[in-house]
Formats: sequence, C-alpha cells, structure tokens
Amino acid sequence: MAERVVEAGTNMTTDGSSASERQRSEVIERVAMLLLAVLLSFSIAVLLAARGNPAFFEFTRSLNKVIKGVQIGSFENPAVFAPVHDVWTEPGMTRLTGAQTGGYLTHNGFLADHRWGVRIYGPAGDVVHEYPVDYFQLDPNGPPPGKGDAPHATILMPDGSALANWDEGNRLARIDACGDVVWAREGHYHHSIEFADDGSIWTWKSGGDGAYVNQQLVRIDSETGQELENISMLDDVLPSSPYAARLALGLSGHTYVAKDNGRDLLHPNDVDPLPARLADAFPQFPVGSLLVSIRNPNFVGVIHPRTHEFLWWSNGPWVRQHDPEWLPDGTIAVFNNNNVMAEEHRGTGWTPGANVANIIKVVPDFAQDHLVTEWPTERFNTIIQGKLDPLPNGNILVTVPQEGRVFESTPDGRTVMNVNNRVADDRQGRITETNYYPADYFTVDFSSIQCSERI
Repeated sequence: MAERVVEAGTNMTTDGSSASERQRSEVIERVAMLLLAVLLSFSIAVLLAARGNPAFFEFTRSLNKVIKGVQIGSFENPAVFAPVHDVWTEPGMTRLTGAQTGGYLTHNGFLADHRWGVRIYGPAGDVVHEYPVDYFQLDPNGPPPGKGDAPHATILMPDGSALANWDEGNRLARIDACGDVVWAREGHYHHSIEFADDGSIWTWKSGGDGAYVNQQLVRIDSETGQELENISMLDDVLPSSPYAARLALGLSGHTYVAKDNGRDLLHPNDVDPLPARLADAFPQFPVGSLLVSIRNPNFVGVIHPRTHEFLWWSNGPWVRQHDPEWLPDGTIAVFNNNNVMAEEHRGTGWTPGANVANIIKVVPDFAQDHLVTEWPTERFNTIIQGKLDPLPNGNILVTVPQEGRVFESTPDGRTVMNVNNRVADDRQGRITETNYYPADYFTVDFSSIQCSERI
C-alpha cells in the first residue's frame, strides 16, 4: 500500500497557462533583469572601485544569481533538469511497505527556488530543513552558472552542516545549516567525499598538472579543513602496482573514451575507506583500505592504506561506472552507468531506453571475482554521475542524477521508496548525492534553526 508522505518543491501552474508559455515568459523576464543588471554594473563597479571592497563581493554574488536565473530558468538545460519520470510521477517522497524508516534522508540538488542546496527529510518522511550550497559565496568568479556551480558530493556532519566539493569548481568547503561558510580550502577537489572511522574525510584532488593525471587521494580533518594525508596516484599508487597501473591508465586494450584530447586519462570519481564494522566481511583487506573508481578505463580497485599498492582490481564488466560500495555480504556494489556514448554527446540529456544503467555486485577476490551478479532494480538511466548508499535494513539507495530522483531498492528488486526533486510541473532538478543517517546521528533540532534571508 502506498503512503503519500510529502510534496516538496512543487511549482504548479494554476492560471491555466501551458508550461511552455510560462517558461517563455520567465525567460523574457530574466533577460530583462540581466540587461538591467549589466547597465547598473558599470556605475556600481566605479563606486566600489577595488575588488578588495567587501561590497564588491556581495554585488558579484547578486549579479551571478541574476545571470544564473537567465541561463537555467528555461527548464531546458540538460545539465540541471530532467523530465518527470513516467512511472513515479508524484513530487516529493513516496514510501511503500519495506522501506527503511526511523532515520533521516538527505539529498543535494537544484531545488525549486532556483538554487543548489541540501534538503533533509525527517524520520516521518517530511522535509524538516533545507539550505543553499552557494559556490559563488566561496568563489565569486567561479565556473559558469547552471553547471559548474553544482555541488557533486555533499555529506552531512552531526550539526547539520554539509561538506561539499564541485567537479568544475576550485574549493572544498564546510557549509553550515544556514548556508554560510565554516571553512574552505582552495583546490580542485571533486566527485567524492566519504567519512573515515575517525571522522576525517577522504576526497579526490587534481594535482594541477594541467592533464588531470596527477590525481591525489586526500584525507581532511572535517572539523577544521586541515589536510592530514595525501596519496599521489602518480608518485605513490601506480609505481607500487605496475600491472594494475597499465589497467588504470587504460593501456591494456580495455574500453577507453578520450576526453580533452586524451588529457583526462583517469577521471577518478570515488574513494571509500573500508570501515572497521565491515572488517569481518572483507578479511583480505586491512581496515582503512581505499575502494576507488577510475571511470575512463572502467577500473575499480582497492588500495592498501599504508603501502599504497593495489590489492585487488578489475576492468569491467561495468562501463564508465561510479560509486562502488562495500556491502555487508563481502561483495562490492558498483553503479554501472553502462554508458557507451561518445564523449562529445556527454550530458546532452536523458534518453529513455538508451544506455540503461544497473547495479553490479562482484566478489573482490582474484580467485572469485568471476562471481558477478546484478542487484535487480527497476529500469533507470543516467549518462553521467550516480550514487549508491547501502541501508541498515539491507536495501540500497540509488541516486539517478539525470532523472532528478532517488529510489530505494530491496535485494529482490522491489522499489519501496522514491523521491522526485520536482521543480516545476513538468521538470525535475538534478540530484547528485543522497545519504541515509540514523535517527540519533544529528545533534541539532532542525525545527529550531532560524536562518536569515540570503541574496
């Protein structure tokens, strides 16, 4: 029996106008706002004079918001929006019997008020809090609005603050539960953020070599932002495992889709330390071993936390995969995008029936890794990105960015929960990460948080 829990982020047409008419009107209004902002910018820039003036920072943020509204307000930008799912049509959360209950579900995404942010669903399935994650607060001259300002990884601290990175940005940051900066680090941190047992976080960082080859696994103090550990793929990992290095660099004849004239050889997109609670399920690996995904050569492997050598690896059977996860049964689940499209068509939108994604389970043991199975799920598809989150009840959360939704699947393939990030009557906003937190995880009462209005 379906339980209709909550409608979140809806913006329905009530005056009888068609969606296309409304969208055209919105675009015209935003273009007019942009022209006005440009005219005013000359006089304001003269008054502010120097970039160091704090008022210049606030003005730049405001102007960026206007520009962003023009660029993405038409609901046609495939980097931000998706059509409504053809089966799960209700906005917000819908739960069925068998779904994980008792905790909090959080997701990031492009929300109905035209900003990237974090939304938090409480144990009852209602939205208890949401707040912006504004890249331009960190870097006013950052990447293009509507794409580069989209956070990829966001995980939450017990106080409700979010740790976030941006694939096309130049910051790693902790943002409090009102959207203000707690700390920020400059650098190209990207794709993944995962907690270690001690509360620190692991993420990826590009080394600034211009070719995206010198990727680094970096451990950060989540409280302060201080760097604690840095493992270089070029200097530490690949020299320790010459054969695995050939596979990881795509030199073994496996499928490889070049990007930027071959500059993006690795494209790592996940790192996940083995937690002590799962040590018995993976006796072949030390606690703290790093499960990594290197997308372009279809490579998933496990790195020793001290010697930095690959202890296990496999190229495929996944294609351009994301987010491998340790499972309590001793297998690894891999989000298989199954994307065989040419790179020039990347991000052109959701195509029903094309490159259908799935979840693959593999035994991470060279003697048994031919034992590959599929976690049965309903049909879903995303050309890029994608996240998994194993749940305490044995189910798994599946984040489908280019469908603007997340669903919960049982081991036998039943969908028992779905969240649609509805931003208009016929559009859903992209979600790039969803996580579950137990009821006692947060130390903050979300109902008591009072945030001032932001520009």
